[in-house]
This record gives sequence, C-alpha cells and structure tokens, in this order.
Amino acid sequence: MRFALVILCTLALPNGAVAGDIVSGPVAVSVVNVIDGDSFVADALVWPGMRLRYTVRVKGIDTPETRRPGCKAEKVAGMAATRRAETLLRSGPVTLQNVEADKYFGRVLADVRIDGSKDMATTMIDERYALPYRGGKRIDWCDGGGVAAQVIDRIVVGATER
Repeated sequence: MRFALVILCTLALPNGAVAGDIVSGPVAVSVVNVIDGDSFVADALVWPGMRLRYTVRVKGIDTPETRRPGCKAEKVAGMAATRRAETLLRSGPVTLQNVEADKYFGRVLADVRIDGSKDMATTMIDERYALPYRGGKRIDWCDGGGVAAQVIDRIVVGATER
C-alpha cells in the first residue's frame, strides 16, 4: 500500500520529475480550458481510470499577453491569439510530444499536435498569432518594433498608446 502511494505521489507531483526528463509521447489529452495563445489546461490519461490535470505551455512560441498586458494593443492581439488557439485545440484530437517539466511549478512544456499531424506552434506562427520562442527574454509586444508587428489580427501590436 505504501509503495502504491509513493508511486502515485511521484506521478502527480512535478517535483518527482528529474530535470532533463522528457516523455517522447504521444500523450493523448483532453483540453479543459484555454488560458491564452500559448498555454492551456489539459487532462492526460496516464493509467486506466487515472487522469492528471496540468497546464501545458506550447513549446516554441510566444503570444501576446492577455493578463497584465503592457498596452491595449497587446491585450487585443492576445485575445485574438487566444481565440485562434481555442479554435485549433477544439478542432480535433490533441496529443503532446516531447513533454518536459517547465520552470514554473505545475506546468509542462510540450510540442502540441492537432489531429496527429498539425503542429500548433507552426500554425500559430504561420498565421501571425505568435512569434518563435526558444527561451530567454521574451519580446516587449508594445515596443518590439517590426518583430512584434508581425503578430497581428487586423491590428499592429505597439501601434496604440500604453
């Protein structure tokens, strides 16, 4: 009994993961809630009858913020990115690949696939809702010049007052 409890606790807590551990997947998930253009809450079936709920951060992209945006244009663009992410994530079965622990407690980083083949990050970048992100300092959407202006939904980020 104690052994089973230790295994369950290890699976349920991100601290049980060793830095550098990657689950190659695919891991089928059910989308519970879309937080913003690059993160969502998902339930993953890890064992029969056992689901874990985690926040998933989409690897390889950064989208404008909807919570604590730096300016009005960022919020508007962030809401557009969130709507597009919601449409993508609700359009077919969602799987995660190359899942790893994130630097924030309770969150994972993963490559996200829709319908088994469509890469969410590539789609968001190609449709100009996101910019590539490989870690480090993120872009200032309100003063990012031409790079930030690439992410539009009938607006140019940074073109309005703060």
